[in-house]
Amino acid sequence: MKFVIDHDLHCHTHLSLCSGDPSMTPQAIAEHGKREGYRAVCITDHYWDESLPDVDPWYQQQNTPHVTEDYPFRLNTEEDAKTPKMMLGCETEFLEDGRVGISPEKFDMFSFIVIPPNHLHLKEITCPSAERTVEGLSEVFTDRLDRISKLSLPWHKVGIAHLNWLYEGELSRQVLDHMDSQRLSEIFRRFAQNGAGIELNSNCFLEEFQWPSKKESHLKLLKLARDAGCKFYCGSDAHTVTDLNAPQYNLRHCLEPVVTMLELREEDKIKLPE
Repeated sequence: MKFVIDHDLHCHTHLSLCSGDPSMTPQAIAEHGKREGYRAVCITDHYWDESLPDVDPWYQQQNTPHVTEDYPFRLNTEEDAKTPKMMLGCETEFLEDGRVGISPEKFDMFSFIVIPPNHLHLKEITCPSAERTVEGLSEVFTDRLDRISKLSLPWHKVGIAHLNWLYEGELSRQVLDHMDSQRLSEIFRRFAQNGAGIELNSNCFLEEFQWPSKKESHLKLLKLARDAGCKFYCGSDAHTVTDLNAPQYNLRHCLEPVVTMLELREEDKIKLPE
């Protein structure tokens, strides 16, 4: 059976400081999921564990009390069984010094943890020493993937976010093309052994990011992950109600062609979080 797009495990509420939309609430996200017929939705606001030292000032505000502000919320009721299962997750960062922004003591608090390996535009947080060249960014991106794959994490509920976009414009395509496939295959085999999920992010598959005119660049890492035995999940990465409801960002509109090109089956999907 073909991979079914029936969930969104990466989306943000107004509590993510980059949202700026007070109407982007768990209730609005749940209503959208209901209209789309999703089985599960996980809210993954940006998060930094306040118990960790040297917190970045931007992330410092997005601590545990902040990201749990809207929880618990009653959505899954007997009166409305069609509402998707709503879960609390988070999106946190992997720093150049090898730390991730969540301590083991907080693992159980979240149903799903999204880690972006390629927030290379957050230079002072993720890669202050990286050379902003094709070769430099290719090396730092590959190295970050390698080091993330060796972390001690609850891998059954960890997702590796939006692999095919580096927030570097045209340079992004060149970096992806330059990355060493053999080394990447070894890294993805480790992710597969760990049980990590690989994200299909609808925001990455837009014409403004040169999709589908350069689809081989977009699909390169996803194909390597598939061939290494990795499992996949879907994420809208929506930050506003406008994005959530815009046809061009719709998960099925964006990702059905990708699922078809990757020839993904239901058995290639991660087990959705509890």
